[in-house]
Amino acid sequence: MGALDVLYALGDEFPLGLYTDAHAYWFEAPTSDRVATNKSFVEAYRKKFNAFPHSSAHGTYAAIKTFKRAAEKAQSVKTADLIAALEGIDVDAPGFSGTIRKEDHQVVHDIAWGRTVAFNEGGLKRGIGEVRWTAGNLVTPPVDEVLQLRQKGGKADYYQYVKNI
Repeated sequence: MGALDVLYALGDEFPLGLYTDAHAYWFEAPTSDRVATNKSFVEAYRKKFNAFPHSSAHGTYAAIKTFKRAAEKAQSVKTADLIAALEGIDVDAPGFSGTIRKEDHQVVHDIAWGRTVAFNEGGLKRGIGEVRWTAGNLVTPPVDEVLQLRQKGGKADYYQYVKNI
């Protein structure tokens, strides 16, 4: 619900006060250790595209940086070498950091939550306010559960991990 494309599209018709995840990232509220890095990313993105960066822009930026670091670490771009280099690597995103678990290749990172609020900047009429961050290990299924589900062709119910937060 907190995706920027939805917030842009609905404008002031988007309801206020809805509690939502900030679609993995909210540009106004990076984790405390990422404030300067995030500000630089948001400013550069806005200058180039005249819009705020969507979580997919944030995620793609982080993915490319992580892939580059893995290729440098592996000194290779061969699949097996990259997989080995990515296992356990830190993901250095503008708004937060995380780690790729070796066992299941799941990125574990903190997640932003908040309530929709009035916002009037850059064409947005709604934003995410009262943002708080929840530790990634509390909202990511355990390794053994993920591996068991994959063997059965199933997927984890991520929402079961956020119901009581």
